[in-house]
Amino acid sequence: MVLFSKGVTVIQDYQIRPQIKTDVVNEGPKAFRHPRRILLTEDTLPRNRSFPLPEVSKGIKIAIAEDEKSIQNVYSLIIQNAGFVLAKAFDNGKSLSEFVGTNTDFSLEPDIVITDLRMPVMDGIEAAKVIRAIKPKIKIILATAYDVPADSVILFDAILRKPFGKKEMIEAVYRSLKGS
Repeated sequence: MVLFSKGVTVIQDYQIRPQIKTDVVNEGPKAFRHPRRILLTEDTLPRNRSFPLPEVSKGIKIAIAEDEKSIQNVYSLIIQNAGFVLAKAFDNGKSLSEFVGTNTDFSLEPDIVITDLRMPVMDGIEAAKVIRAIKPKIKIILATAYDVPADSVILFDAILRKPFGKKEMIEAVYRSLKGS
């Protein structure tokens, strides 16, 4: 992603690709279509979706709690490729909540936590309760394939239903940051 002056943003690679429209050049039997790239600006992005801008993602630290190592690795790649900082990754909610409560290194203090629902030792709901009690300003995103109990939904700033793509994950992070 490259940010140009005057609000013109060209979004590349992981989010959306520049739309290609075609213009018909010459009418008749030898007509051909000529591709024309559309520069995406903040004004031309769809209104119902949030797309990351580099100045927003810079310095945002995200911690992960996911018991499946392969999924944890995928989350880490998505986070780092989007320009965020991976604060730390954990395999259960207890380790995550202890880290949030006892961490003294400001450079690793997470702004956002992405947690799985079902994990050994402590699940995502219990971890969210502990994190909310310790540091209520940390945004919490739940990633799960299971139903979330109705009384626990309020603990989370966003809920991602597995399976989801990188685009949905990044959008959830930005929605959480905006507070919507």
